[in-house]
Amino acid sequence: MKRFLTCILICVLVINCCFVTVGLAAKKKSKQMEDGVPQWNEETVRQYALDYINGVDMETLWGYYDLQIRRYMPFVAYSNFLLEMEWMTGEFVQLGSYHSFEEEETQLKTHVLHLCMEKQDLDFYFTHKNKEDDWEVMAIHFVPSEKQQPDMLVGEDVPANEEKLYTEVEVTVGTEEYPLKGILTMPDVASPENQVPVVVLVHDEGPLDMDSTMGNTALFKDIAHLFGNMGVATLRYDKRTYTYGETDEMTVWEETVEDAVLAGRMVKENENIDQKRVVLMGHGFGGYLAPRIAFEDRDTYTALVIIAASPTSYPEQLLSRTDLTGMTVEEAEELKRQVTRIGDMGKTNAKEIELFGKNGYYFWDILQTDPINLLKRLKKETYIVQGTADPIVSEEDGWRKYSGYFGDKITFLGFQPFRGLNHLLMVDNEVDETGKPLYQKEVHLDKAAGRNLCQWVRKLNSNIE
Repeated sequence: MKRFLTCILICVLVINCCFVTVGLAAKKKSKQMEDGVPQWNEETVRQYALDYINGVDMETLWGYYDLQIRRYMPFVAYSNFLLEMEWMTGEFVQLGSYHSFEEEETQLKTHVLHLCMEKQDLDFYFTHKNKEDDWEVMAIHFVPSEKQQPDMLVGEDVPANEEKLYTEVEVTVGTEEYPLKGILTMPDVASPENQVPVVVLVHDEGPLDMDSTMGNTALFKDIAHLFGNMGVATLRYDKRTYTYGETDEMTVWEETVEDAVLAGRMVKENENIDQKRVVLMGHGFGGYLAPRIAFEDRDTYTALVIIAASPTSYPEQLLSRTDLTGMTVEEAEELKRQVTRIGDMGKTNAKEIELFGKNGYYFWDILQTDPINLLKRLKKETYIVQGTADPIVSEEDGWRKYSGYFGDKITFLGFQPFRGLNHLLMVDNEVDETGKPLYQKEVHLDKAAGRNLCQWVRKLNSNIE
């Protein structure tokens, strides 16, 4: 096993990074320092390791490679190696011991930093040029190493998953009549001079709080914190039905769409936000509604991320999840007829029936817009993703169905299934006897999936390949 790990992990990544923090000691005048590359010492190498492990500002890190090497090391290969490494070693736990050595003949210096990992510790070899005015990084190696005990560790390093490179501020979202509590998560690196992308999070069905708490999970909170550490702002807020409840006359405009439109306009006005990267990220039912939300105000949202959603009409989705065994044959047939007819009814007739515990007008209103048609008209960059173990939306009814509506020549759509993940992009496949997820385990957003989503957002309107 160790030989296999060595063969894989000893791969040379020729990389460079810069985590610019106030107080970096390097003051030396040189072209490299003008480019923002720190002078490498124990402090900056440790910071580099934490940035790389956390996936912080990966494009910037990649951009500081030696130019000649960077030409042969595409960004995708660089960012994906981190995920492959964790598959073999487990999660990062803590930084360990440090030492360094110089090679005078080649004018190189190598720093060796121990990484305590969940399953297999690594020694991190960090090599850079060691010239008076040039210290571009030339290579890093990850080599399997013996476990280090806690008393062997140095410093007071906090595990990567506890790092907070963002600030959270309470905000108010929505209309004057229905104000909603929200949180704006802003990366510490954001400023008017260094504007960052922002993602507005839109809930799945049901009355959900700003964290999208379901059982012992909090998907939106997980997304906000991971994205904040990676340099992307997020806005999450309580759903209107969570704060004020439902009414018989409510439509999806009042329930979801209006507040999402207003949320987008609000974050776009923030001086730290890059207006070319204001992204709507909808989960489940929020993903189904994402094209309509973006279409309501085409000048606000520049891109969409649709998570675990289906383009199938919403009444048909609910019908497929409904247990008909407790109904008579006549009742089941009548329900199917209503689902089929609701979109073609007039407003008045729709209001006179009840469907899935709601006024029929609620579904009539939803069916007046087609998400596929709206996507084709919007032509905005859209990323459609889901877990392959989603018990609510199958792959065939999810991302594959979206894909089937578009030809291969469509360039503004991308698709990504995440193997083994559930409806929340988490590893938890427990369901009840009807196949509905339980969400009893305290699990979190899969790190690889989260990084993938964040990188997609960061690369919008950029030259990163």
